[in-house]
Amino acid sequence: MLLPLNQSAYFYCTHSVRFRQIAEQDLKQSRAIFEHSMSLAERTVSNTLDCGFKMARLREPQEFVQVQTDFLSRQAQACADQAKELNERLVKEAEELTNAFVDAHGLH
Repeated sequence: MLLPLNQSAYFYCTHSVRFRQIAEQDLKQSRAIFEHSMSLAERTVSNTLDCGFKMARLREPQEFVQVQTDFLSRQAQACADQAKELNERLVKEAEELTNAFVDAHGLH
C-alpha cells in the first residue's frame, strides 16, 4: 500500500531524526566493540610475548608451570576487564539513546 505523497513526507520528517539516532547509536556500538577488541588483541600479544621471553629463560622445569599459570591468569584478567569495560560503555550509550528517544517523544 502506497501512502500519498504528503503522508510519506510527514512520515519521513517525523521519523528521520529517530532513524538517524538509531544509525548513530549502531555506529557508536560498533566503534566501541572494535576499540575494545583491538585493546584486547594488544594485551594478548603483549602477554604472549612476555610469556615467550620468560619461557626462553627458564632454568628449572617447575618454572614452566608458574610461567604458564601467570600467563593464563593475565589473559583471563584481560578478558574480564575488557568485557566489563565494554558492557559499561554499551549500557551508557543505550541509556543515552533511551533518554534521547524519551525526550524527543515527550514521554517523561
